Amino acid sequence: MIVVLADLTCPLQSRRIEILKDLPYKKILIHNATGKKLSQQTIDFYKDFIIFEQPKLKNNTLRYLASLFFTFSVLLKFKPKLVIVHWASRLYQTLALIPYLNKTITTIMGSEIMPNLESSIAKKKFFIKILIKNSKKLTVKSTYMKE
Repeated sequence: MIVVLADLTCPLQSRRIEILKDLPYKKILIHNATGKKLSQQTIDFYKDFIIFEQPKLKNNTLRYLASLFFTFSVLLKFKPKLVIVHWASRLYQTLALIPYLNKTITTIMGSEIMPNLESSIAKKKFFIKILIKNSKKLTVKSTYMKE
């Protein structure tokens, strides 16, 4: 079992996720806690995956907390061999990942490490550091992010 955490509305992530399609494992996609509903076109694109959309809550704090518990319940239920995280800015969801960090590959998208973006917000920076420092592997797409 592979669990992938990603914002499925982001076109940058579709190519990265699609390469998993032919792996001989069940694959679960947990759509990020943005509250954005997935289009039928997006659902059809990921037809080889089991997709879980998180609760749609307007209050950010409640949505992030619900995401924590939702993610933790999926991880407990399916006990994945591998967790793939696209975009390291996960806030409380990172807490659910702690028991699985030795099985986690995190893709750094950029905004979570760039000055004056995600990493400039103290609470986000705290959780981003936990995920980046403790993931089994990190992937990036540029030399700048690699440094």
